[in-house]
This record gives sequence, structure tokens and C-alpha cells, in this order.
Amino acid sequence: MKITKKGKLIDKIFSERNKDYTFSILFFLIFSIFIFYAIRPSLSTAFALRKEESDLLKVNEVYERRIVDIARLQSQIEDSRDNLYLIEQSIPRFPQVSKVIDDINTIDQKGNFSINKAYLGEVDLSQNAEKQTLKKMKVTVDAEGDFDGTLNFINALINQRRLKNIQKISIQNDNESTTSSQLKINMELINYHL
Repeated sequence: MKITKKGKLIDKIFSERNKDYTFSILFFLIFSIFIFYAIRPSLSTAFALRKEESDLLKVNEVYERRIVDIARLQSQIEDSRDNLYLIEQSIPRFPQVSKVIDDINTIDQKGNFSINKAYLGEVDLSQNAEKQTLKKMKVTVDAEGDFDGTLNFINALINQRRLKNIQKISIQNDNESTTSSQLKINMELINYHL
């Protein structure tokens, strides 16, 4: 039998050692292709889902806090439901000018205090349903009274349910009065309504 160069080359190529290298190279080549096209997308999807899970857990935590806050507010509203009329009385929906004047006159009749003048500033009667902000109504009161009557008037004014703010108060001794205890009072009240 004659062994040629071609035969030796074929024997070297298909030798046991070369078969192992060829198998290893083909295995790694196919494995690389498999990793790139099959495993890599799965890994990138897994990492993306892990990040999305952590983001959703944070959002869930925020929603949980909001739900707890809403439940707490709802509980407070339920507890305060019977007292909602007090809010309506303290900040009414309309200016109720005559009620403001009546409240001041009612206080005037209780003590040694008399109101000389009470006049209103501008009153906003517009009703903008979209924008519910507090509107102000200014009431200026000129009065006379002794110290106790003035103190009683201010205390009674503060104890009324309607929300009022004493913007300015001026108390002077009345020089024209025959008794030295008479005081002249000028006060600006701000009443609120919706």
C-alpha cells in the first residue's frame, strides 16, 4: 500500500487529536452563537424585569402611603361629619351682610358699649365654582364704651362662630365725655366667606 502526501494530510486532519480540537472549536462556536441569540436576550430581559420590579416596589410603597393617608382623612371626616355645620357657620358660602351686622348689634346690646357707626367695605358677590378661595368682607366699627364694656365686646366678638379677624383696633380716651372712663373705639374687622 502506497501512502501519499495527500493521504498523510488526511490522516493528520482526521487524527484523534485534531478531532478533539475541531470538536472543541465547533462546540465553542455553536455555544457562542447560542449564548448570543438565545441566552443573552433572556439575561437582558431578566435584568430589565429586576429593575422594573424594584421600580414597581417603590411605586407600590408610595401608593400604600397615599392609601393610608386617604383612609386616615376619611376616618377624620367620618368623626367630624356631625360638626360640619360649624364650618358652614364659621365660613359661610355667601357674605350674609345682614347676619354680620346683627351679630355686632347683638353684642352691642349686652354691655356698657354703644356702636355709633358700622359700615361695610366692598363685598365680592361673584360665585366662581372652579376657584373656591376665601373672600374678605371688611367691616369698620366706630363705638364708645367703658373699659369693661369694650373688653366684653371684643371677647363676645371673638367667641362668635363666624370667622373674624380684627385687622386694626384703635382705642382713645374720649376728651369730650363727662366721665373719664369713656373710650372711643375704631376697629376694622375682616369677615370671610366663600
